[in-house]
Amino acid sequence: MSQEHKTVLEVEATVKYDILPPEHDLPQQIDILEVLVQTTNPKTGKIRKINILNTLTAAEVINLEDEIAGVFDNAG
Repeated sequence: MSQEHKTVLEVEATVKYDILPPEHDLPQQIDILEVLVQTTNPKTGKIRKINILNTLTAAEVINLEDEIAGVFDNAG
């Protein structure tokens, strides 16, 4: 009998984004375009990149935007 267990996994991902310049009363914005995870088919060895952006909640996307913005804030 098959069983299920829900958990949270930490996986390596590549985040593609644009930096939107300040406009009107808005500060510089981070616009996330893709969140890519890489999988390898164990039989063929073929590598695929899968965009999981649409599976993330709004809060998770905001956290990624904040993380990316923090890199810029700490660099200067």
